[in-house]
Amino acid sequence: MTRNAKITLAAMCMALLPLALLAPLQSGAEDPVQAGPFGDAPGGRVGSPDKPALPDKPGLPDKPALPGKPGAPGGRGDKSGQGVTEEQERELLEFYKSVKSEYYDSLVRLRDNNPHVYKQMLKRFWNRYQEIKTMPRDIQVVAIFEQELKAGIWKTGNLIREAKTRDDAQAVQQLTDKLRDLISQQFDAEMKMTEYGLTQFEERLKKLREELKQRAGQKDQIIEQRLHENLQDNPATMPAPGKHDGPPRGGEVSPSRFDK
Repeated sequence: MTRNAKITLAAMCMALLPLALLAPLQSGAEDPVQAGPFGDAPGGRVGSPDKPALPDKPGLPDKPALPGKPGAPGGRGDKSGQGVTEEQERELLEFYKSVKSEYYDSLVRLRDNNPHVYKQMLKRFWNRYQEIKTMPRDIQVVAIFEQELKAGIWKTGNLIREAKTRDDAQAVQQLTDKLRDLISQQFDAEMKMTEYGLTQFEERLKKLREELKQRAGQKDQIIEQRLHENLQDNPATMPAPGKHDGPPRGGEVSPSRFDK
């Protein structure tokens, strides 16, 4: 085998590795689809509770929201190259041990049998764990299950295409029935995730309205503060466009988000 062929094969193995760690979906099927905790089927990552779903957009009903921002330190898309610390490893393993013991068992086996690959997978698991760690436990379970279903749908679709090439009509029908069931379960999971995202958004909007109302009541204090600052012998540098002065620095009124 040539060097390029070996490199290509290694890349393919790494891409499929999450599916190799998978535990069966809890759908009651006789031949359960294997899927990773955050399956890498097409569709990718989607939105956040602060940005609830809108039709046909990332983070919307057919792609429910998950907290986290790509590229943030420790988040998905982090390119820092830093490995997972021992403390983070313990936290991650304890999380999966309590939420999805199958993944905990798979990670431990991988740690014992292939430490090098384990370290690579640990980083991926940790990054994706960051997206759901602040969710309530029941929503964490739904988020993991929704990603399992996504991977299961992807794999079942491939099996259907393979069965069609064999002209196996019976297998195509059975797999199509399974695919329909998986899609139905995925829809239900997505609805729960979207509802959670909307609830988070509504709570944030309510808080912002309260802060806006509070700021309106601070008008006289803010005006006096700005007047005082502009009458100083050495006034502060001109604030950036759109920047608001906060309430007096005496502590009588709590600073608002709009002061930043």
